[in-house]
Amino acid sequence: MNFRQKVEDIDYTIYGTDTTYYTEEIEGNVDWEIYIESRSWGVKGISVYVTDFNFEIRLEESDPDNFMPDQNIKLSYQNIEDLGWSIETEGTDLIKLDELITIQDITVDIKSKLITIIF
Repeated sequence: MNFRQKVEDIDYTIYGTDTTYYTEEIEGNVDWEIYIESRSWGVKGISVYVTDFNFEIRLEESDPDNFMPDQNIKLSYQNIEDLGWSIETEGTDLIKLDELITIQDITVDIKSKLITIIF
């Protein structure tokens, strides 16, 4: 089964910046799917995978004396490695049949150029 979640509907955290930004926003979406491994006796396991995403990360400076330029970072599944970023998922091994399966949180580490999607 395939799903698309808007980033605006997910809790997210941006950290790893050298300054305090007035506005830190992410817009975009994450496509993901559930894979069910089954046997003749029933379901053996459930896995989730991010299949695609596109993010626009906006950082606007709050201190005009800091002279840090605003940043507008556009990332997608197709260009993430070319831009020196990476993506990880967490929580995929904790999925249970009787619980809600959805993206719980997204963290963006600007300094390390790492996006973590937490299920």
